[in-house]
Amino acid sequence: YGLVAVIVVLLFGGFLWLDTSPVPKAASNQTVAAPKGVFLTMLGFICLYFGYVGIEAGVGSWMSVHLTPSFGAARAASLTSIYWTSLTVGRLLGARASQPLGPAQLLLASTSVAVVGVLICFYIPFAPIGYALVGLGGGPVFPTGLLWVRQYFPARASAMMATVMVAATVGGTVVVWLMGRLVERTSVQAVPSVLFACTLGCLLSVLWLRLQESAVSASQSG
Repeated sequence: YGLVAVIVVLLFGGFLWLDTSPVPKAASNQTVAAPKGVFLTMLGFICLYFGYVGIEAGVGSWMSVHLTPSFGAARAASLTSIYWTSLTVGRLLGARASQPLGPAQLLLASTSVAVVGVLICFYIPFAPIGYALVGLGGGPVFPTGLLWVRQYFPARASAMMATVMVAATVGGTVVVWLMGRLVERTSVQAVPSVLFACTLGCLLSVLWLRLQESAVSASQSG
């Protein structure tokens, strides 16, 4: 995991060297971050993707382990399909809802549903329902977040999306490793605990990005 640390350093080091010169004014449906707000805005997207892919990888790797003591190994393994099915449904619904709601509103609703789902996962008898809600809420996050990145940075979209992709890869690796360590040292309840931290982090990242968006819009209108 020293390699993961190196990747994280390169991620943030490379981001700091990104061009932060002003960009042309965007179309009416785009938000252009001012140079001084680029780092804070990108930090929000980095945290969002780090947490989201951590959730997806964590559920895929540890959901069955969390459910096995109560449901048995065979049934716990089959119940993981509930999460992936609801994730697919959430992604399809998100594609339909992104146009009328916009990225900010859709991501706020999605991450809120995911937080509620993880809280349900702490109560084992209803945990499969909780994981279904986590998948349903998480489904729209990945594509909708990329759309939001493009709206924020229309002239630098490729570089910014590459940055969040690296954050996503690191998040999936680190969260799965962390879950394994905590399960080994404590109990399977470490799985929903880590997932709760990740979903809450995603929700707070979306709220932070909305705050940044409001500040940029106010400065542009002024």
